[in-house]
Amino acid sequence: MSPVNRYTIITGKMTFGGADCSKFIESEVNIMKIIKLCHQGSCCPAVKVADDHVEIGEKDNTCVLTMEQWEILKDKILSKKL
Repeated sequence: MSPVNRYTIITGKMTFGGADCSKFIESEVNIMKIIKLCHQGSCCPAVKVADDHVEIGEKDNTCVLTMEQWEILKDKILSKKL
């Protein structure tokens, strides 16, 4: 099962010059699984898992791993090699 869910969101009717064009704007949104590494949720690094990569870190200090690299890291942690 993929950690990212895809949703199509209808954001509203389009208007042009105040006239209703009766068209809807649709966008596909990818939802990442995000794990905060502290209780406050804003002061510590996070792990963000997407379909094709994992981001670990904080605003200006982020490491991006491929899914293959993530699996290797995860296996090493679970087998207590790290």
